[in-house]
Amino acid sequence: MKLRIINQYSLVAPLMLIIAILGASFESERKKIFYLPIGSIGLYSIISRDLKRRNSRQSILKKIQSIQKDK
Repeated sequence: MKLRIINQYSLVAPLMLIIAILGASFESERKKIFYLPIGSIGLYSIISRDLKRRNSRQSILKKIQSIQKDK
């Protein structure tokens, strides 16, 4: 069940960016500002997920290297 929820949330951020781009390109000038928060939240979630993955991979690599040094 948890894996299924994670897969659904991983599609939300790219869809938010697509909605923001399409909405900003097809709406009139007055309503384009409404799509800016959707795009910024989608971009933030993608960047934060990427940074979180990098940090977790680095910590795992450091743990593996410290174990190998102990042997």
